Amino acid sequence: MPADNDLLTPHLILAYLPLHLQLTDNELNLSGVDNEWLDKAIQQNQISITHQRTAYDTILLTAPTAEPRQFFATHTKIPEAFTELAALRRDQ
Repeated sequence: MPADNDLLTPHLILAYLPLHLQLTDNELNLSGVDNEWLDKAIQQNQISITHQRTAYDTILLTAPTAEPRQFFATHTKIPEAFTELAALRRDQ
C-alpha cells in the first residue's frame, strides 16, 4: 500500500495476526485464534488480555506486543483456542 494514498491511509490499522504453526515431516498446519473461544473466555473472566470490542462486536487485542505473545504462548496447548485455517502438504 503506497504511503501517499490520502484516502485510504487514515483508515488502516496496523495489526498482528496470531497464528499457531505446527510442522510435521510433510505438512504445515496453520491455525488461527478461535474468536468464539476468545469471546467466551473473556466474557466468563477465564482470561484477561487488553482488548476492545469493534463496531461489529468482534474483539481487537490492543495490548502491547509482549502481552499477546505471552498470552498465546501459554494458550497454544488448548485445542479449542485455535481453529484450523489451512493444511499445506508437500508432494512426495
